[in-house]
Amino acid sequence: MTQDILRELIDKRLREIEAIIEDRGAASHAAANERASKIKDDVLADFIRRESSPTFILDKLASIRRLSELGALEPAYRQLEYLQSRLDYITQIVREPVLKTGFKQRQWLADRRNAGNEIRQREAVLRYAKWQTEADDIWRRHSGLSASAVAGHVKERLSLSESVGTIRRAIRKPI
Repeated sequence: MTQDILRELIDKRLREIEAIIEDRGAASHAAANERASKIKDDVLADFIRRESSPTFILDKLASIRRLSELGALEPAYRQLEYLQSRLDYITQIVREPVLKTGFKQRQWLADRRNAGNEIRQREAVLRYAKWQTEADDIWRRHSGLSASAVAGHVKERLSLSESVGTIRRAIRKPI
């Protein structure tokens, strides 16, 4: 019973894909070739040209049909799923002009993020230098104190809102 259902499903999907190829295969292949010509990655462009060819797809469908007729339904179904996923991937690439607008947007965001990070890092270096100066002064007077104890004193002396742990990680005991 399950084998009959699987055979019917495979035959139905094969007919659907064949109908699509007959209806708009040449136009889809032309659109895919045009898109492939704009892609800088040669491997991806070749993949799109080859896999979107109506002849290539119909050959794959015939191979899947032969497997189904020989009774190898599970391998036929897996190959059909694989073919469908590759066709979906090609369709996605052809339809989405992501590369230009996406690249520009990501580049703009990266530039802004890096600029903001640099500013925050410079401010932190200055802040940590003040903490270290204060910590050095405390350690000069009380050399036996731990980093956590000194961080507590630094927080108190400079009226800081940062936690003692944050201050402790930023200061180093002089050698």
